[in-house]
Amino acid sequence: MRNDDMRRVIAMGNIEWDRFGYIESLQQKLRSINSEREQLMLSKFTLFVYSYLNAKRMLHAGHELDALTSIAKALREWAELSAYEEGFVPDLHIWHQVKSLNPGVHKLYEELATSGETIHQRVELVLLACEFSITTKMKTCLAPLIRILKQAEKGLTLQEMEQFVELQVVAEHLPMLMDKLMRRGYVQSTLTRPEEAWVSIGLAPVYHWNEEREVVHG
Repeated sequence: MRNDDMRRVIAMGNIEWDRFGYIESLQQKLRSINSEREQLMLSKFTLFVYSYLNAKRMLHAGHELDALTSIAKALREWAELSAYEEGFVPDLHIWHQVKSLNPGVHKLYEELATSGETIHQRVELVLLACEFSITTKMKTCLAPLIRILKQAEKGLTLQEMEQFVELQVVAEHLPMLMDKLMRRGYVQSTLTRPEEAWVSIGLAPVYHWNEEREVVHG
């Protein structure tokens, strides 16, 4: 089961003979993993963005070693996300696995680890690549969140989003994700006063999917 090709064969193939039901149990397990792929991608993408933003903040603050640690973490999250995107389960030896799945991420990791450039220059290079990747993957990887936003005609507050089972895995990072979507113009916000009496006085943002942005830019 450490072999990616074998996992794919078991998950997708027809069982002709299985005396003890072992292959069938493996198939059910792998198909269950595949059905959860969207949730796994949402979670992994969120951690990718979180680590990327940490690295960016650390670099701007002058903490280069901390930035290096965070950007290395971001690359690993990206590598594991690549495995899920291709229908695989991330392997313990992720860099060996991702070398064929996503050579670009593998190359970035090599550059980060072995380049003769300064730490600052290496981190900056990977940050640029991460930013581009985040932008291109956003709509696909945030599909459950986007679907919920599109279905909410009156918009949703963060507290309301947290109640959806599909979003509980990323509940603590919802403000970050909404900020990214707003910066790309996919989401707009208005302010409203919370209805609950126990909520402290103040206005809460209500997020709305921007259909015009999607029509114009896709």
